Amino acid sequence: MHFLRIVYGLIVVMLFASAAQAHPADGYTPEELSPAYGTESMGLPPEWGIGDLTFTRPYPDPAGLTAQERYIVAGARGYGPLGERLLPWYNDVWAAVSAIYERDGSMPGMLTEELVRSVAKNPENVSQAWVDHFRSPLTNEFPRLDAAAFSPGDVYIRTLTEAEKSHFASLLGEYDHNFNRGEMLNTITGEWVRAHLAGEVYYVRVYGLTGVLHNNLHYSIFPDEPFYPK
Repeated sequence: MHFLRIVYGLIVVMLFASAAQAHPADGYTPEELSPAYGTESMGLPPEWGIGDLTFTRPYPDPAGLTAQERYIVAGARGYGPLGERLLPWYNDVWAAVSAIYERDGSMPGMLTEELVRSVAKNPENVSQAWVDHFRSPLTNEFPRLDAAAFSPGDVYIRTLTEAEKSHFASLLGEYDHNFNRGEMLNTITGEWVRAHLAGEVYYVRVYGLTGVLHNNLHYSIFPDEPFYPK
């Protein structure tokens, strides 16, 4: 079984390596990962998991990650149609999904171009590169959002139930209602802008080529004034 997993991982790498070349972030340089990444000190303890909300420790060894996987969890820098600095890909996906959920009250099973454009300030005028950067850097397809089981390049995002919120609140002490000091980064200008909490707590799990790259709880926060590109 271990041998088959290794072979499967190699096949996945071979199949997805060429597809990732067409991603808008291609050519950007991934940011450095936190020194804690890949150690037992990063991420919530696995024993805090409840039901399908599981936590992985440690994350993969950073030395074994591809450039696309590093961009997914750390962001990237470069010069191109997306600007000079890219947030971690999973963060942009989660921000878009949480905006969709706040508006619609339901969680889509996967992202689509229509959904991505719908959360832009001016949906008809956003660039195709901005839309396409929501595609998985590993598959160049819009990601599934309901991947409860391992699925390379996809994610698992959902809101917590009241029982799950109580479970984590008892472990964390209380939720940080001053998250980011009521501000969030405007990725267009690089400035911090006033923002507001929407009250939801999300679980986010992100898959790389052979395993979990990130899983954590996230709080929904939105800018007081939309800053998506015109």
